[in-house]
Amino acid sequence: MAHIDCYGCGRTHLARHVRDRCRGGRCGPARFPGEPSPTIGGLHLHSIRDGNILWVELYGELDLATVPMLDRELRSASARGAMRVVVDLSGLEFIDSSGLHALLAARENATYALELTRGPAAVQRLFDLTGCTDLFRFLD
Repeated sequence: MAHIDCYGCGRTHLARHVRDRCRGGRCGPARFPGEPSPTIGGLHLHSIRDGNILWVELYGELDLATVPMLDRELRSASARGAMRVVVDLSGLEFIDSSGLHALLAARENATYALELTRGPAAVQRLFDLTGCTDLFRFLD
């Protein structure tokens, strides 16, 4: 298990993986001590490597201005030896067609298995309206 710093309460917690939070869900995304907080525009991206799995959490807005940050992370996953990448959409408030395109491109070009966790209704609506829901494996 890893020790993580919590953005929400400022304390250090013991977490099994990147999705663990403080009790009561009051806390925000986790980060390892001393790790910078990568943020561009309205997107915060946090990734943790757990063996062959790369967990990528997204918070905020995934749009034309912020998609290069996700592209870089997903492209580097293969070089870092990831066999499976899980992109957590639950922290997104907004995704536009460029964000969806980045995920579709990663799905087509990746050397790893790409999985997603469901986002809020507004995010999932884009997948539903475009008919892309069935193209991805969503973890529940």
